[in-house]
Amino acid sequence: MGLVLVGIFLAMAVSGAGDYYFEQMEDSEIYKVGIFDFGIMAAVALTIICAIGMLVFGIFQIFSNFKKSLTGIIGVAVIAILVIIFFNISSGEERPIETVVNSSG
Repeated sequence: MGLVLVGIFLAMAVSGAGDYYFEQMEDSEIYKVGIFDFGIMAAVALTIICAIGMLVFGIFQIFSNFKKSLTGIIGVAVIAILVIIFFNISSGEERPIETVVNSSG
């Protein structure tokens, strides 16, 4: 699917790029050129499809083989607990790294 979209994008971009002189255009004019919109939208769509597929197959794997997935679930839970603990014990004050290093030694 990605290869087909790349082929379509290249056909559209290469055929339409000859009509524009990007070196002589100002930035505001370049942003109005729409020959690359299909490629950008196709890349965004494929990224969203892959992210959804990753989540669906991950959840399917957890429910289809729960015993083997239990260690991974426990690991994610431990990391989540550590993040919550460290977030709550932090002061919330931003300090440069030099201040932190000098105050600890």
